[in-house]
Amino acid sequence: LGKDIAWLYIIHGLNYLVPLLLMPFLARVLGTGGFGSVMIAFSFASIMSIFIEFGFYISGQRDISRCNNNLAAKSKVFSSVLSAKLVLGIAATLIFGTIALFQSSLSQDYRLLLSILLLGNVTGFSMNWYFRGVGRIAFSAVLEVTAKVLGAILVLLMIKAPDDGWKYLMSLGVSQGVVLFISF
Repeated sequence: LGKDIAWLYIIHGLNYLVPLLLMPFLARVLGTGGFGSVMIAFSFASIMSIFIEFGFYISGQRDISRCNNNLAAKSKVFSSVLSAKLVLGIAATLIFGTIALFQSSLSQDYRLLLSILLLGNVTGFSMNWYFRGVGRIAFSAVLEVTAKVLGAILVLLMIKAPDDGWKYLMSLGVSQGVVLFISF
């Protein structure tokens, strides 16, 4: 229990520390206009992710943990959650993609729009609910640390000019996508 709590604190800390360390770099390289557009886009991706996640972080985790060693019940919960997330992901992509087209700072750059859709979907499809439900908290935490560190490295390597704002979201989306692939 102590190790699991420690891992959860590490993740919680990194969720605040990594963006806090990247913000001055992004503000300096992207400038005020580019930084503002990226933060609006990041907000869209975050809301999209919450829409797709739809509380499965809590309910899916709870339902999986109740299955104990019943593989058939785990499979049913797993497929139910992923099916619901798939439906929500398609709906979110259509809804948020349409809304973003009418937002002036987002509709000017299709790369930014695609980055929003990628980041929102891969973050919303996170498998952390499953690993925490089956008691593999350390594995879940290692995956999250990997995503945060890989994303930060990609951001530092990829962003060089004021018009590279879309690369911030793309870097985060790619790192989350790699971790999602590993999760499956």
